Amino acid sequence: MGRWKKRRNYLLFLQGQFVSSAGDALYEIALGFFLLRTYRSSALMAMIVAVSAVPGLLAAPFAGVVIDRMDQKRILVFADLLRGASMTATAAWTCLGHPPLWVFCVTGAILSIGGAFFTPCVKSLIPRIVERTG
Repeated sequence: MGRWKKRRNYLLFLQGQFVSSAGDALYEIALGFFLLRTYRSSALMAMIVAVSAVPGLLAAPFAGVVIDRMDQKRILVFADLLRGASMTATAAWTCLGHPPLWVFCVTGAILSIGGAFFTPCVKSLIPRIVERTG
């Protein structure tokens, strides 16, 4: 029992990562199917993915500085909640009707910027969570 208690933080972290990664993957798959089914254009899908990636690329250098200076756990949680909320809002709008294309670009930008903060936070927290051996 004591062994599992020591690894509790690591197990919680892994569970959170699994949920976050699964949500990202499901969103990307659903977005692809929706765009192909609705607009019948793979070029449009590629354009939205490309346009969505640019804000994250621009935010990444600043994200590293912010992550080094602030509480990484809070940034991690905030970035993931922001990404989840934007995916949920887009999914709800899609269920209610056909949102304009800019909605997918804005959601992609939010996901991209959130990812610019989220991924480095995950990488920096792992050494603090995992026990040293040896």
